[in-house]
Amino acid sequence: MITAEKFRIYQKAFVEVLAVLERLEKEEYEKIPKDYLDNMAYFQDKDYVFEHDPSLEPDDWELMPETKAILYTIVRDYLCDPEEREYYEAREAREEEQLRREEETD
Repeated sequence: MITAEKFRIYQKAFVEVLAVLERLEKEEYEKIPKDYLDNMAYFQDKDYVFEHDPSLEPDDWELMPETKAILYTIVRDYLCDPEEREYYEAREAREEEQLRREEETD
């Protein structure tokens, strides 16, 4: 279960994610399920002002780690092709295996 504090962090991250997604081309943006976008818009922190330079590319914005994690998931699940998705899934499996081994040695 997510704590109230962590939820507030994610509410801010949703603001940042939506700002990044606004920069996508329409074709890419439409690959993301509407209910996914609607939920982020509904739960975003309405008082959080994401200060960024719109003249820069989103890669150059300072984003919270939670924002980057959400964007990673969106790219993996909705924007990449099947071959790229396999790469991401294999990478995640390797990272999980490495973490498991490290926990076993502790």
